[in-house]
Amino acid sequence: MACKDTTTSWVGYDAAAAYYDIFAASLGGAALPRVAFFADLAQPKTRVLDVGSGTGRIALAIAERSAEVYCLEPSPAMRAVLLSKLAARHRLHSLVTVLDRAAPVFRVDRRFDYACLAGVLQYIAVDQRPILWRTLREHMQPGGLLALDMVDDKVDSEWPERLVNDTCVGDCRYTLHCSGSANGRDQVIVRMGYRTWFDGQVVSEDLVERFRFIHRPVEVMAELEDFGFQVFDGSARHPSSGLPRADGGTLVARLVDSSVQLGT
Repeated sequence: MACKDTTTSWVGYDAAAAYYDIFAASLGGAALPRVAFFADLAQPKTRVLDVGSGTGRIALAIAERSAEVYCLEPSPAMRAVLLSKLAARHRLHSLVTVLDRAAPVFRVDRRFDYACLAGVLQYIAVDQRPILWRTLREHMQPGGLLALDMVDDKVDSEWPERLVNDTCVGDCRYTLHCSGSANGRDQVIVRMGYRTWFDGQVVSEDLVERFRFIHRPVEVMAELEDFGFQVFDGSARHPSSGLPRADGGTLVARLVDSSVQLGT
């Protein structure tokens, strides 16, 4: 039970910023999105578009590879954490640009050699995907790479509340509990409780309720092909065991035909 001093608030996506890196660090290389998967695709001296960069876990790893990174992140709290981390990395200052932009529609007057969407697709409604592919194509160089995850139809549609992360910093313990319920074919309502504990009592609690959109591999790959992308790698290309993929369901594609005529 929470003690009398507990403060509870229902908040949006911004709440995760305070806990995101703490929980990711506790999981190490297993934390999703997988930093190595996205960062290893970046080449030195190239220009990279990181859509939904969050606290910059992937963007900063890409910049460390001497690539120029443009971070698009709509959450002020997430951008604040990213900029705080960037402040201590002076040699990356000329390589990382942080912008207040949100998918699926955005505009950056640049062309990119590589675009990544790490942990982002879950926030995009299924009927908004074509708009996203079009926007990405307009920002990419011919032959450019696109990498994304959260492409999987093996997702639990109903699950009771369960503990998904538990870590300590100093005398405080931080926990994340999640539950979910189906809301039609293509979305799940996800409920997350971020709790801070001190001396065995919950002293603060941030509750988040949001949609998670389900993106099936066959449908996503067909759409990408329609927009001139050729999928050539990623775990979501292959049938799974019926369980969610350990890497979140990844795809890697190349823009092979930027001359495809698109309807309005």
